[in-house]
Amino acid sequence: MTKKKSPLLGKKIAVTVETKGGVPRVTKVSTPKGNNFPGVCIAEHVLPQQTADNAVLRGLVDKPAPTVTPKPMLQQAQETISGPREQEYGNKLQNFSQISMIWQGILAPKMLPDSVITPEDVALLMIGVKMARLAKSPDHFDSILDVAGYAGCYSHLQEDRSAGKELLGATVDFRR
Repeated sequence: MTKKKSPLLGKKIAVTVETKGGVPRVTKVSTPKGNNFPGVCIAEHVLPQQTADNAVLRGLVDKPAPTVTPKPMLQQAQETISGPREQEYGNKLQNFSQISMIWQGILAPKMLPDSVITPEDVALLMIGVKMARLAKSPDHFDSILDVAGYAGCYSHLQEDRSAGKELLGATVDFRR
């Protein structure tokens, strides 16, 4: 909490500043009389949830909020696949080759005439992706959780089909 004398109000006020995601925000202003406002009190107006930058302009906190310029989406994606994901799952060619081998085994029976890929097949394919990733990083909890989640989806798919759940639009359930 930062206490500053407000140049606009001419009295001591208490300003509560909380930081979320690296950006400080004024969350509460308290006056000596015990009045609490959910934002910055400026003259007769209460402006809710003002950023710390605005509070600095009004002399209520000492430091401005850091300026955060978001990176372009494709740059973020490139940094992710070349950084953390590559460290977790290994070389892309190696990982995707392993995934393709798993998928080949799942999809081989589907390569016959009149065969179709079902929602359950999709769940199995997604489990295959996670299995290939776990082969590189066996302790990666998110992948283990995802395998369990896709297995749960597989079970729900079968339950929905047994219950005769209708599909919306032009979606077709090939197993019917």
